[in-house]
Amino acid sequence: MDEVLTIPHIEDKPSADHCTPLLFYKNVCANYFRKNNPLLGHLLEFLIVLYAFAGLALSADHMCNSMETLCDHWKIPEDVGGASFMAFGNSVPEITVNAIATA
Repeated sequence: MDEVLTIPHIEDKPSADHCTPLLFYKNVCANYFRKNNPLLGHLLEFLIVLYAFAGLALSADHMCNSMETLCDHWKIPEDVGGASFMAFGNSVPEITVNAIATA
């Protein structure tokens, strides 16, 4: 019953157990594509940028639809809603970071 538990050694090479986005970028995007096929690396980065802009467009469309719904529900002009709700929506990331940093 005297079993010894050992902690596996973490090697320099990333494995499936130690995969992080930074290691993925460092080992796959930065090194592999730079050395073997830079055109494919540029294409991958371009696709990532397109994916990010598509996500931004979808979220902005959802936010505008939500703002229109709130303005209709509360019977306020869309100009006022745009000035207040959009300003609050744009400042939410900064508010969240400051709230976490001061806690």
